[in-house]
Amino acid sequence: MDAYERLRDRPRCRPARRRGDAGERDASAAHLLERPQPRLAGAMPVGSSRDVLDPGDVDRDDDHPMDVRVAAVFRILADLRRVPGARPASAEETQGMPETARDFRPGDPRSKGAIPQRRIPQDWPKDRRFRILSLDGGGIKGLFPATVLAELERRYLGGASIAGYFDLVAGTSTGGIIALGLGAGLTAADMADLYLTRGPEVFPQPSDTAWGRALSWWRGARNYVLYNYDRGPLEALLAGALDGKLLGDSTVRLCIPAFEGKNSEVFVFKTPHHRDYKFDRLEPMVKAALATAAAPTFFRPLAHNGYKLVDGGVWANNPVMLAVIEAMICFDLDHDQIDVLTLGCGDDPYVVSPLQSALGGKLAWYDLIFAAMRLQSLAATNQARLLLGPPAIRRIDPPANPKPIMLDDFRRSRDELVPAARKAVDEHGDRIAAEFLAAPAVPFVPVPPDLVT
Repeated sequence: MDAYERLRDRPRCRPARRRGDAGERDASAAHLLERPQPRLAGAMPVGSSRDVLDPGDVDRDDDHPMDVRVAAVFRILADLRRVPGARPASAEETQGMPETARDFRPGDPRSKGAIPQRRIPQDWPKDRRFRILSLDGGGIKGLFPATVLAELERRYLGGASIAGYFDLVAGTSTGGIIALGLGAGLTAADMADLYLTRGPEVFPQPSDTAWGRALSWWRGARNYVLYNYDRGPLEALLAGALDGKLLGDSTVRLCIPAFEGKNSEVFVFKTPHHRDYKFDRLEPMVKAALATAAAPTFFRPLAHNGYKLVDGGVWANNPVMLAVIEAMICFDLDHDQIDVLTLGCGDDPYVVSPLQSALGGKLAWYDLIFAAMRLQSLAATNQARLLLGPPAIRRIDPPANPKPIMLDDFRRSRDELVPAARKAVDEHGDRIAAEFLAAPAVPFVPVPPDLVT
């Protein structure tokens, strides 16, 4: 019996309803299913006036047609998800479902490849902790998390890479670059040295002279209409450091968020750490790094594989909740098995000014993105604490600064954030070492390509 027949014969289906001037009329679900239906290849329409499709409501008021067999399977799956211990769809039930992975093409929306049922969590021993490292975005201020990690390696690991002590690393923008470097086999000390020695190539610093100040003013004025920096130096730096590695070569599970501007969707690069992950295994790490670090107004969006990729900081500058949810959907974990070390680049307070209060125009609120980044970070950290319990989340941030450090200010980042990072390890290092560095993580083995569903 196929999915169509199963739905038609199920006694629990309720009469369908049609809205309109003719009023409501009663009809059985089977009667409606037997009526000729226009066919549409693809997934269920979205964006209708109702977000929930009633099991018996085949005639929808959004007027978008859908293959009735696909609709039947979706309803069965929806019912299964409401039942404790729901199982995945059987081969028989999925015969009528669209094969999104087979016809997925570069440039297609990532949502086209989304699975229509719950992800099956992989086994994880109940006596083993799951340790997450989460790294915020922040431009050259990534010197802070890179130096914190480098100091932990030097003081507690004998210089060994800290990546080997975490089961998942998530990083956004500059945090994504650090995460990818760790996945490529570099140490945090290597990454901190890269920032210190090559940072001025990516963000050239004007000299502290009258001419340099004039140049800085001109660059700031020009930035109102043009990108401030050429991506070439950053790409060259990353190409040398990541050495042609692919995401599938990573030594640790990774989640690297970006924003996809062609289809207006979130976009997360992931290592092949679950059977459902099909698309990113062969992605060059360099491209993932350039995508997550393509900060608006600083760098042009990255055109790659038919996408327009922008810095992940526009929606997940602090990726801690992205990492926690990733762990919980991919592995059979209890909430109290998860420990998180989350490192920021500086959550400086955003205070609404008298000018903003009095005038309220676009010019007064030009820097609102910094409020959004701070509040997203606070919300994500607090959500993770609510979900896992406050003791499970270890958050380290540099001290708030009355004069915020800009994302491209190499000199102040070097002079202020490197000492702040060392001081943070002085204060928190022993506790971090006890919670996260007592024993290495079990080495990550990517899911083989032939086992990907």
